Amino acid sequence: MKSRKPFCSTVVVLSLLTVLSLILALVLQQSQTLSQYAQSYREFVAGGKVPIDLLESTDLTGKIIVITGGNSGIGFESARVFYRLGAHVILLCRDEQKTKRAVQQIVQDENNRNNHSTRKLRNATIEYMIMDLADLDSVVKCANTINQRGLNISVLLNNAGQMMPPHNVTKQGFEVQFGVNYLGHFLLTHKLMDNLLRNNARIINTGSIAHSFYWFTNPFRSQYIHYDSVKGDGRNWFKVDLYSQSKWAMMLFTRELQRRIQSHGSSKATTYSLHPGCVLTELPRHVPTILMIPTRLTKWFILKEPYEGAQTSIFLSVKPGIEENAGEYFADCQVSKATSATYDAEPAQELWKRTVEMLGDYYEKK
Repeated sequence: MKSRKPFCSTVVVLSLLTVLSLILALVLQQSQTLSQYAQSYREFVAGGKVPIDLLESTDLTGKIIVITGGNSGIGFESARVFYRLGAHVILLCRDEQKTKRAVQQIVQDENNRNNHSTRKLRNATIEYMIMDLADLDSVVKCANTINQRGLNISVLLNNAGQMMPPHNVTKQGFEVQFGVNYLGHFLLTHKLMDNLLRNNARIINTGSIAHSFYWFTNPFRSQYIHYDSVKGDGRNWFKVDLYSQSKWAMMLFTRELQRRIQSHGSSKATTYSLHPGCVLTELPRHVPTILMIPTRLTKWFILKEPYEGAQTSIFLSVKPGIEENAGEYFADCQVSKATSATYDAEPAQELWKRTVEMLGDYYEKK
């Protein structure tokens, strides 16, 4: 009996090793499956992407692309791609030091990338101009500089924005979200309009699915844009409502501007609005921390990375033949559906009229 113990022990050990091997193999196989599921889920969260073959075949040499707020987030990632494709990129930002660092990083990263790539960097250039969307004088000055330099714009990407900042006003006394997200961009586009029309440019306005939030917070609303909330700091209004209406204003502006361009007749310039998705950028930096903690903890499951959020902006800038969808609202690189009132001409025309009144002399001055 004693002589059989080593044999029994060996059998037990081998049996245990076999069972453990089977379990390990099963776990590894299951882990691979879980990894595939995880990858598929992340691709779903990331949303639509610009096709690789489109990027590889696009040459933006000689094209001038102007981006507001391009020193971080979606604007930065868009600028990086446009620079890579050979464009002359102009960033319009208020923070000079931050923008200077962004420009240097784009150039350095692309030079390093070029050193390890068989595809040589095209003759791209990038620069910045200081512009504060919360100061209409600054907007006019920047637009005049662009026009006086004879810079022929191919794409204007109205990207910058603020989300739920402390109650505040712009230099001219407008509620800051409405002033930065919409009013400053309206004025900038207006001051560049001759340039944009002459060059058959694409005008891309960053809206948001948040334009529909006001429906939920104010189910008995009589109008989307509450014009009495626009002048002053909006302290008596929910910040999310102020953000929502500023983004809806950008989408109404897009459709009305497209209508006016088409009535102009002699230009093939086009306009588009877009929802970039829920993106991990600096935009929600003013949202209370208690509200952001769950979002940050679950960011992998619900938020896009900035490059993923930039895909629709890039798509609208480079996609051939997109002109047939002029005036439309896009998300995940395809036409999407906005709230029904977005397609109503009356609120869009009313907003345009009110905006011209708000801007006063700024609308006319050169």
